[in-house]
Amino acid sequence: MFDKDDHHVQCSPLKVEYLDCWSLTVVTLTTIAITLPNIEKVKLDNLLKSVRQGLQYVTLVEETLDVNVSIQKAAKILWEEVDFCHKWLGNKLKKIASQVKKDGAQVDTNMQIVQLFLKKATSKIEEGRGSPNICGNSMYRVTETIIRDKESHKELFDELSSRITDIMAACLTNLPQAIAKKCHTSVIEKREESVKGAVKLLGETKEIINILQEDYDIPNMELKDLPFIDKWCAYFSGP
Repeated sequence: MFDKDDHHVQCSPLKVEYLDCWSLTVVTLTTIAITLPNIEKVKLDNLLKSVRQGLQYVTLVEETLDVNVSIQKAAKILWEEVDFCHKWLGNKLKKIASQVKKDGAQVDTNMQIVQLFLKKATSKIEEGRGSPNICGNSMYRVTETIIRDKESHKELFDELSSRITDIMAACLTNLPQAIAKKCHTSVIEKREESVKGAVKLLGETKEIINILQEDYDIPNMELKDLPFIDKWCAYFSGP
């Protein structure tokens, strides 16, 4: 996921650059994945279940480490719309899927979905600033990357699922840092509560942390850069 094509992608036709955050990228990729046609219900359900569980900890990391707060808020609002209302910025996912010509190959129908999201993202960007604009930029970047990555077109659902997993895993390597920060609040009356919360969080995530430390190669980056997805992209796109 963190290759050269994913960093500094032209994010909008208006040349407006936005920072990104882990949760918004996950929500954007999930939106596309669950809109693809001819995907088994069990695979869709499993993906949504995994994303719901993973986002709990992804957003906790972002909130604790103060990662791009305005984008976090946009991602949270968007996820509620996608998960509960089955819409993306007011557009019904079923309606988007219904616009696809299904008499072609699976790869063609997949790319029709991607192109439709790209078109809608461009429209949202042109409308102005705010949360829809931030989400539109995320969708624009992601769909542009998918279109260029022709190898991903054949098994797009599996490719998107893999990218979602990679992004959440990368974000969750910051769990120890988030837990440590919870223990170091400077307000005395809140310190005991924060420590209790940190202990509870450690208990919930100990297995996740152990798995990531054993199986995930954390890049040789400065600690202060690890909470930011754009820093990861910059690292992996470097010489």
